[in-house]
Amino acid sequence: MTGYRARSKRAAVLAGALLALALSGVTASSQEPGARVPPRPPQRDPRGVRAEATALTGWQTWWALNKDRYLVPGTRGGVAAESESAAVFFGRKKTVAPRPPFAEERRGHALVEQLCAALRDEQEQVRASAAYAIGLLGKSTADGCTQHLLKALTDGSVRVQEAAIVALGLTGKPMAFAPLAAIVEGSAGGAKQLGRDSVAMRRRGLAVLALGFLGDARAAEPLGRLAAQEQHSLELRLPAVTALGLLGDARAAPTLIALASDRRAPVRLVAAAVGALGRLGALAGMEIVAQALEDRRADVRRAAVLALGILVPQLGGEPLEQTGDGSVPAGRSGPDAVVVQQFQDRVRRVVAELAREDVFRVRIAAVVTLGQIGGPEDRELLASLVQDGNVEVAAHAALGLGILGRRGHDADGSGWARLHEAFRAARSHDRAGALAIALGLYGNAEAAAAIGEQLQTIRSRQLGAQLSVALGLLRSAPSAGEIARVMLATRDEAELHDTVVGFALVAPEIQAVASLRQVVAQGKDRLQQAIAATGLAFVGVAEDLETAAALVGRSEIPSLYRALLIEGVGQAGNVRPVNPIAHLTVGFDLRHATEAERFVIELKW
Repeated sequence: MTGYRARSKRAAVLAGALLALALSGVTASSQEPGARVPPRPPQRDPRGVRAEATALTGWQTWWALNKDRYLVPGTRGGVAAESESAAVFFGRKKTVAPRPPFAEERRGHALVEQLCAALRDEQEQVRASAAYAIGLLGKSTADGCTQHLLKALTDGSVRVQEAAIVALGLTGKPMAFAPLAAIVEGSAGGAKQLGRDSVAMRRRGLAVLALGFLGDARAAEPLGRLAAQEQHSLELRLPAVTALGLLGDARAAPTLIALASDRRAPVRLVAAAVGALGRLGALAGMEIVAQALEDRRADVRRAAVLALGILVPQLGGEPLEQTGDGSVPAGRSGPDAVVVQQFQDRVRRVVAELAREDVFRVRIAAVVTLGQIGGPEDRELLASLVQDGNVEVAAHAALGLGILGRRGHDADGSGWARLHEAFRAARSHDRAGALAIALGLYGNAEAAAAIGEQLQTIRSRQLGAQLSVALGLLRSAPSAGEIARVMLATRDEAELHDTVVGFALVAPEIQAVASLRQVVAQGKDRLQQAIAATGLAFVGVAEDLETAAALVGRSEIPSLYRALLIEGVGQAGNVRPVNPIAHLTVGFDLRHATEAERFVIELKW
């Protein structure tokens, strides 16, 4: 099973797991919190660890939602190019990085014209992919093309309509605010925007998230009202809370603090508010997130742990971006420095304790967050858990240890040595993949030889994709040819994306680039042509991008392959990481908006 059919089947399986996750959240909400948490008795999921891992807590899920922070196609010379949407998501001001060779003047007319033309394609899959790709181009998209995107809201296909909603948010264009706000309201005006008699709840939920992606300050008030008012369905309140965190506007802090402190609110809403406070980065929410670490409800503790993985690095790094409330940004120095350091030390100790707790989903969140916020004193704990008998605990601990080393907290290299040894000894694909990614995150190029050796002999395409990503993280240029071979052999969309990105990160290997150009020019396999063109587009050479864009309009290439190529060209054209929530809504064929959003609330970071 390949392509669209495989993706549809995965979406159905994930939707079932998401429903189970949602039901478990409703059950948890009936528990009463206490002012102070006594020691908790051991708790284990009655379904067992493997059942919970199946319910979307596996390490691959964490990586899928977080890899855009570490994998940035278009990175040049080690400088990360961060998108405006990612900057809002992480609570930071946008860091300007050098553009790759196809600068604004080179990626304008031909690329945008091809994508706009694809909005009129006979195949809905192609039209939906074109809408999403136009969104990926962001504010650089011509206003005329955004107008075409607005027209796509009335497309007869629900899938295309939903893609257009998400894309309008990703563009960051002010002209998208009014139509999105009308769809959120579900009014006659919103129905008119969609060319329908009424607005389905799922499309309203998607439009709520799109307002968060849009980053328009005008959205703060209606989103805050939607999140706070109990008469609204959770299908709207949950994405509204998430969108408030995405906006990056500190004026949303009071609403989120009230929800996070509301002991009567459903547990999923509380967890969402805690997570949004972490993304928002408002100083006023710091203590609320810290207090949530001691909540009786596991889902709230888990949300707090994950939120701290975002919040604490902001406090210790770039100043928090504060707007509207007059608060003083926290940074490395100044009168707030001592308070910030005390906060960091306190929450780090609590997260280290939670890394040992018996509630599985809290534990695996804690070990990764410990890598994000911990110090040298946490290295031994993470290293010991890399050998844990539970593959998910070991995998998440490996990721945490890799991130800890990336942050410079493994001065003598003993943590790296433990990861390297564990990778060489790994027998299961799950464990080997996580350890390879962890070595890539760590960044010691000495691991490339062992990972490259395994890539040459491995038959598992999923593991092959993970090894390719690890080699990309290590910038292992000699591996480019082998990664290209794996890339051309795969047929799974998610695995293909990873191998393409891995290839792009090691692209200085000219021979491998030349071989892909030959496949594009002379290949007989249409899928391989599309894959090779997508790989070249990610590398970022102007002529290759234009060649890839030209293939979009060739009707003899099947729609699945053209849709894949369109999304690849869109990502390459903008050279920015996509907001993980936006990526997830599209990954579920745009048909599980609120479920996907709820999933992100619980598992992001």
